[in-house]
Amino acid sequence: MTNSFAPLPALRSLGDLADRVPTNYPADFSGDVTILIDTREQRPLVDWTLPHERKTIHTGDYSARVGAVELTDRFIVERKSLDDLTACCKSVRNNDGNRERLEREFVRMVECQRAMLTGPPPHGFLHALLIIGTTEDIERGYYVSDINPRSVKASIKAWRCRYNLEVVYAPNTRFAAAWVELWAVWMARAWKRGSKKGEVTT
Repeated sequence: MTNSFAPLPALRSLGDLADRVPTNYPADFSGDVTILIDTREQRPLVDWTLPHERKTIHTGDYSARVGAVELTDRFIVERKSLDDLTACCKSVRNNDGNRERLEREFVRMVECQRAMLTGPPPHGFLHALLIIGTTEDIERGYYVSDINPRSVKASIKAWRCRYNLEVVYAPNTRFAAAWVELWAVWMARAWKRGSKKGEVTT
């Protein structure tokens, strides 16, 4: 199936960068992007350079608005610290633990993906799990939970494949905010290009 969006940067290769904050905005960026922060996010990122506001988002922690159009189905970011993430790597018998709640978020993302792919073009979307930490932190067990690092990495790989997620690591919250902004700008650019071609239905 053809994706009508303009190509996004290679997110996984960009995610490997740890020596600079990502700021490679497209040359035609017009600045009309607002970051949306879910009102249920208890410790929201704060190092923003773009306009931002708190708003109830049906799934995920962060999304964006371009002009008056919200991209809350196309662009969804679930943010987790290592402590939060590792607490979500264990299942519980009553099927209502942290893992189950997180996976219900991912299921809602998949439902959005299906709506994008079966609805009118453009079909592009970006749904991401943004982890505050590094793979080295996981391997060294730099988190509160007693779960084995191999189990953590296995859960992340399973989520990536099962729910069609981009998984990116940010060494700190400043980098995490920069990634959200970078993705939002590229998604807004792609949406506007589709809109100019008459491919976007709002």
